[in-house]
Amino acid sequence: HALVKPIPKKTSNSISDFRPISLTSSVCKVFEKILITLSFSKHIEKIISKARSKLYLLFNSFRSNTTDVYLKSFTTYILPGLETCSVIWNPVHAVEITMEIEKVQRDFTRKLYYRCSLPHTNYLIVTLERRRVITDIVFLHSTLHRKYELDYSSLLTLSPLTHFIRNSHPFRISLPFLPHNSHSTFASRTITIWNSLPYKSAFTSHDTFRKFLRSQPISFFPESI
Repeated sequence: HALVKPIPKKTSNSISDFRPISLTSSVCKVFEKILITLSFSKHIEKIISKARSKLYLLFNSFRSNTTDVYLKSFTTYILPGLETCSVIWNPVHAVEITMEIEKVQRDFTRKLYYRCSLPHTNYLIVTLERRRVITDIVFLHSTLHRKYELDYSSLLTLSPLTHFIRNSHPFRISLPFLPHNSHSTFASRTITIWNSLPYKSAFTSHDTFRKFLRSQPISFFPESI
């Protein structure tokens, strides 16, 4: 008992006083792993490895030639593991890692085409990189509309225009600092797209805003792979 020290009382300025986003436990687990290595690479390698194992099981568990069976299984059991908490670890500056993540879905589509005897032009699945960009922008939209109790003062500041510009919205942002070339935040990754959004889109509901982004052409999103 002599070795047990009392837990110090948290001050009102402690970062732990801020309630995290809805995926509290998942976010905390990711942060714990990152703090140990100060790198996202190990975490990403692990989720890729798990996804590949599930992909192997998927095509060994079913003998159907119906595409819906595989598409629903992929989006239910594999895709969430590749995207959980991506607003934290999105590797936009690591092209090789980005390609490794993307390769999981590419291998899935290749196996799908072969199993179901489909031409390769039959299905146009959105890239995982584009999905992460949409997730980043939707998270920014939700944050600014106070859907989450998040102190974002160290990540971004509201910076509305001092004069009117057609279609400009009052939720424009600026960055309080410039991240290092090898690092990024959801704000720094999306600032260009966010500030150029049409006026009405910035005021829409969460679900409507996500649908708006999904309906945009590929040229709307800056993809590197």
